[in-house]
Amino acid sequence: WALQFGCNDEKGGMVLDDRVLYKVDSEESYYVLDKGMYDEKCAVLWLYKYSKEQNWYAYDRFVPATERFLMEGEKERANLQYMITSKCFLDITIDAKPVGRIVVGLWGELCPKTTENFRCLCTGEKGTSKETVHALHFKGTYFHRVVKDFCIQGGQTWENDEGSGGESIYGATFEDENLRVQFNKPGILAMANAGPDTNGSQFFVTVVRAEHLNFRTVGFGEVLEGMDVVKQIESLGNADGDVVADAMIADSGELSMEGDAFESGGFYKVPSARELDQSTELRDDMMRKVIAKGGRLADIA
Repeated sequence: WALQFGCNDEKGGMVLDDRVLYKVDSEESYYVLDKGMYDEKCAVLWLYKYSKEQNWYAYDRFVPATERFLMEGEKERANLQYMITSKCFLDITIDAKPVGRIVVGLWGELCPKTTENFRCLCTGEKGTSKETVHALHFKGTYFHRVVKDFCIQGGQTWENDEGSGGESIYGATFEDENLRVQFNKPGILAMANAGPDTNGSQFFVTVVRAEHLNFRTVGFGEVLEGMDVVKQIESLGNADGDVVADAMIADSGELSMEGDAFESGGFYKVPSARELDQSTELRDDMMRKVIAKGGRLADIA
């Protein structure tokens, strides 16, 4: 989301797009998620303003301001601009036979914590986990779940008795960082999870458009080279995710960005770092907190 709304902790004012516009009664103010006139996702706010001069509640003055900021925010969201800040590689074998390399570009400005987790797991530079003593490295791991016409999933650095496993460089799991990526083309690199804020080491790459993942899954990069290798791995799976051969990450690491000017494969335009909105992640976090609290502004005051 490009729009932040909430209650200012110190002044008790309503914050809309980083500005305290009016004093509001947070107990009486609500929002709902809806679609706008162009079918865009937006939040519709009912904001009750307290007027000291007249000693009564009013909300009509908020209507044009809210609509304007929501429209501007949705326009910004619809034209997301991401920068590829680092590149990593995965060298793949199928039943011990080398089949090629997958090169991915990571959107570090959008998801710095998520991309750093993936980068370090590619290089193995963090060594072993202090908690589990397993290697924090993709090398030697398998694509254990391959769903035909959907995705290939890997990054399980170890397996428990339930058949799942893996951990991040930060500990067992870490929180969702950004949910604005639109899964509107194949080749998106995203975190596999077991629900909100359960990101570990496992990741997946889409092989089709997967728009049902929008606003639900953290996408943090895309395939730059080797989509043919991704498709080879996909051919090993079925609708249930079972894999008929061993697709292994024989080696992994980071590639130099020197001399490269990677754009996001035509998926988004790429701005300079200065052009990126530095408050985007804070706004996303605020919106998720409001949604998790049921939409009552008082709950985040």
